[in-house]
Amino acid sequence: MIYKTILNIYASGTNKSLHNPREKREDETGIHLFLSINGGAGASTVAKAYGIRLAEEKRVLYLNLEMFGDCEKVLKADGNFSLDDILYTLKSRRGSLPLKLESSMKKSPEGICFYAPSANPINLLDLTGEEFLRLFAEMKTGGLFDEIVLDMDIFPSAWMLEGLKEADDIWLVADGTEASAEKYEKFREFITAFEKKNQLRILPKMKIFYNKYSSKTGKPIENCELEIGGGSPRYEGMEENSIIRKMADSNAFAKGFL
Repeated sequence: MIYKTILNIYASGTNKSLHNPREKREDETGIHLFLSINGGAGASTVAKAYGIRLAEEKRVLYLNLEMFGDCEKVLKADGNFSLDDILYTLKSRRGSLPLKLESSMKKSPEGICFYAPSANPINLLDLTGEEFLRLFAEMKTGGLFDEIVLDMDIFPSAWMLEGLKEADDIWLVADGTEASAEKYEKFREFITAFEKKNQLRILPKMKIFYNKYSSKTGKPIENCELEIGGGSPRYEGMEENSIIRKMADSNAFAKGFL
């Protein structure tokens, strides 16, 4: 804690030469984007479980950029700084962003690194696409993480759209209900238009994860050509941290779930 406090002081200074960049690795940090197709599908729960699974062998950052997300309800760690400290450094261009990322970082007992949520959601609304790219460029090349699990709202903010471009794979979390099938079709139309407008290929990076799935009340989305990345049943009467641990320890992220 003392070390991180001192580091944060240096990070807030104007002398950016204080930071000695780490040696760049040949393989760049992987980006895994999680989006919920329909409300209540549990994309954040799935994303955290995926992060814990990866953290068994790699250095993982769980980055929650949901407007009203609060990862500290499940992930616990000591620390005095939050995402707001990073956003201020990013926007003001004062101090060292690499040092701020390191000094503000927390690490849960499960081995996941994360940042405490912004105190006011409006701070996230002010994040531009260009600032998002600057932030991600440092996260990917700064040597702190091997993988980044990105948890975002599905509404098309400037940085959500950049996230679609930056992600190595995109996990769409659905629950197999009729509502999830209807919203998937609308989202697919949006992505198709987005690909055409920006001359990109987004759909090939996508896969479906069926969460809270029941063969009695749900069914796979018809005519969905996306790969099934896995799935998990509904866990009744369990708290989120218990569900996350159970999901991480299971074969939920195996292909051919259905």
